[in-house]
Amino acid sequence: MIGGRKVKVLIINSGSSSIKYQVFDMKEE
Repeated sequence: MIGGRKVKVLIINSGSSSIKYQVFDMKEE
């Protein structure tokens, strides 16, 4: 657990393009 901070990184490959989707969840109490 990192100070109750959640960091999720989703990598979606669409065709020849690489899309990086970063979702940062802070203070999820």
